[in-house]
Amino acid sequence: MNRLAEDLIVDLQKIDSLSGEGGHQYWFRRFKELSFEDDLRLRDAISELEDSGFLTVSQWADNIPWVVHMTENGKNYSKNKTLFLQSGSATLKWLLGIIAAILAGLVIYLLTK
Repeated sequence: MNRLAEDLIVDLQKIDSLSGEGGHQYWFRRFKELSFEDDLRLRDAISELEDSGFLTVSQWADNIPWVVHMTENGKNYSKNKTLFLQSGSATLKWLLGIIAAILAGLVIYLLTK
């Protein structure tokens, strides 16, 4: 996931309503005064979130999202990412522990030889 899409999903998790007038105001501010390139990047990020199953945009109005729903995967993105990173960290520590034990055994073997 690109950085803009990740920032967007984290931002959207903080919003009470992604649809209707409140959501429309958020999207209006988000798209307001963007350059053509930045507008395309934001639309690509929205498409990426939809393709990844984090978000669904079922209606657009004024050329910005109007009816938006965050999926359970989208709602739990930050929590799941934290759990994934923590499990990766534990695996890395376990792997480094094994490597350290092998190196210690090798050093002891060489010293006693």
